[in-house]
Amino acid sequence: MKLRINSLLLAGTSRQIRLRPGLNVILGPISTGKTALTKLFEVLLGGSYTGINPEVDASVSELAGELTIGDANYSVIRPLVQNDTARVQIAANGTALSLPAMRSDVGAPSTYGVWLLERLGLPVLRVPQAPTRPADSAFIPISVSDYLRYCRLRQDDIDVDVLGSSQTFRDIKRRYVFRIFYGGYDAEVARLQDDLRSLQTELSQLQGGRAAFERFLEGTALENRAEIQRGLAEARERLTTIEHERSGLARPERATPEALRIRGEILALNQRLASARADVERESASSRQLAELANELQAQSVRLTKAIVAGERFLDFEFVVCPRCGSGLDRNRARQDHCYLCLQEERTAPTREDLLREQDRINAQIAETEELILAHEQRIRDLEKALLLLDAERAELGHALDRELESFVSDHAEHLEALARERAALVERIRRFDDYVGLFQRFDATLSRVSHLEQRRRELEAALDRAEQLDSVTQSRLERLEWWFAKYVEALEIPSFGSGIRAAIDRNDYQPIVNGQKFPNLSAGVRVLVNIAHLIAHHQVGRELQLPIPGLMVLDGIAKNIGKVGYDAERIEDIWTALIRLPGDFGDELQIIVTANDVPDRVQRYVRLTLAANDRLIPISDLQEPST
Repeated sequence: MKLRINSLLLAGTSRQIRLRPGLNVILGPISTGKTALTKLFEVLLGGSYTGINPEVDASVSELAGELTIGDANYSVIRPLVQNDTARVQIAANGTALSLPAMRSDVGAPSTYGVWLLERLGLPVLRVPQAPTRPADSAFIPISVSDYLRYCRLRQDDIDVDVLGSSQTFRDIKRRYVFRIFYGGYDAEVARLQDDLRSLQTELSQLQGGRAAFERFLEGTALENRAEIQRGLAEARERLTTIEHERSGLARPERATPEALRIRGEILALNQRLASARADVERESASSRQLAELANELQAQSVRLTKAIVAGERFLDFEFVVCPRCGSGLDRNRARQDHCYLCLQEERTAPTREDLLREQDRINAQIAETEELILAHEQRIRDLEKALLLLDAERAELGHALDRELESFVSDHAEHLEALARERAALVERIRRFDDYVGLFQRFDATLSRVSHLEQRRRELEAALDRAEQLDSVTQSRLERLEWWFAKYVEALEIPSFGSGIRAAIDRNDYQPIVNGQKFPNLSAGVRVLVNIAHLIAHHQVGRELQLPIPGLMVLDGIAKNIGKVGYDAERIEDIWTALIRLPGDFGDELQIIVTANDVPDRVQRYVRLTLAANDRLIPISDLQEPST
């Protein structure tokens, strides 16, 4: 995918850098800001900002860059602040976005980094922090900076490690990105790992709960599940017997005729009470609604009064400036009978007589509404009086029924009381047994779920093993990478020593091997050459096999630990030769940005920015003067 930085403006200073497709050289002696500029490129492309150097941090307020991603051009403005939710402004093709730089917030669930991944066609993935233990590991995101690690060589790292491999956290992500580029890791593997982690978390919780439950029951009466089931059945059977006996004693046919008559009257009276209360509620609701209507009518009458007194139509304001943008307004900008603000034809305003007639109509409606409110309120008072009488009558009938049943209940009071006590004890016992049975049922469900999860875990682990195995396509891609790496090992004339394989890629950690030696065992100068050959090889195989490696290379410190005379000088010339030839293979699909202290004459035409001791990255004239 084409990724190109066309320009970068350091807002707050006069410094602006313009770049082209192909090779771009930033030239200048040490300590003039070349490395700082490469770090600013990283920030522009979604990297974190934790400070560059005192001059940049004090002078630059934001980065304003122009990017080409694929076939589209974008303008990007990123504040140079350490707040990871600071908004990045993006504009292209008449659309604009405002996204948090590094961390999403409530107003924007996505980020600038995720936006870059989507534009570059790179997968947005979360991967286990411990690759060998995905089921137990926390998951971490693969950021755009992790992908772009295969697009840059930093001066601090170029002779130390392979794309950050000396730091464990970075190396884990470096390996994941390698597998993503070359086909050994994709969204399906990430999903399987995430599923396995979620499953293992649930399984651990269930297994812990099962063990705790077994320890809780051990040595208690609850240990005998069959005994609990039997006790529950007996308690329920006895409760059913008691309920039948109590209902038999309270059957209506066992009461006196007078008691039955009083019960009938009480039932009818209860129905009248319910009906009267419903009438009160309806009348109250009607009264409230009419009161709200009256208030609305009063408000309309007041507005009409104001309009009549003012002698002008509603909302007739003379605007001197636009209420939206504050620009001055010319009353002659519209035709006669048209509003000079919205330019629409003005509606005919009502006359004073029209307003007076409307006010008389509303006042009449207010009076009618108030009469209806008084009628409803009187009806409510009448109903409330009737309710008081009905309540008194109901209370009297209740006392009469109590007196009639007193002799009947007294004959069975002792037996009913005994049944009530036994019933209460049985209800409590059944509730306790039900809780115990519920525990066993949940325990059974836990066992079943544990069995299911263990089976599912075995299936996921098998699927993950199959997915992570290097297939023939991935193997062929790695072989092609080795071919290109060997080609550039020879092109850069990296010294040959020992009897080991000349150039290869380790299948375990994906680091380069030269002369049978792993990277840490090489000399500092050779490490620089190996890193350059390794990075170019990745981009060559990416171009050839259409791998999703972004078409950008930023190299800082290509001459580090390499001398300037004799054999070392030849190695520097080899590097420049390789970099100059690269655009011929890629066309405008690859942009190369290289910093250097000095360059051969043939490289001068690729220099896009020349810095000097008296013209550093932040020009002297732009530096903030110290406060007094």
